[in-house]
Amino acid sequence: MNDKQREDVIKFLYDIAKLTYTGLIIGGIISPKGLLWIHIVFGVCISLVLFAIAYLLRKE
Repeated sequence: MNDKQREDVIKFLYDIAKLTYTGLIIGGIISPKGLLWIHIVFGVCISLVLFAIAYLLRKE
């Protein structure tokens, strides 16, 4: 992968991490059942994994 492709992948992973977190939290808030703790935990976990992958790619 060249530097431009690596930067694009890193930006993509950061964006997906933000969208995943936001989607699960906002989705939980507007859901008729309300915000469940599983939404928060799952959103944070997925976002942290994606953020960590992007961070490791940036570090290389």
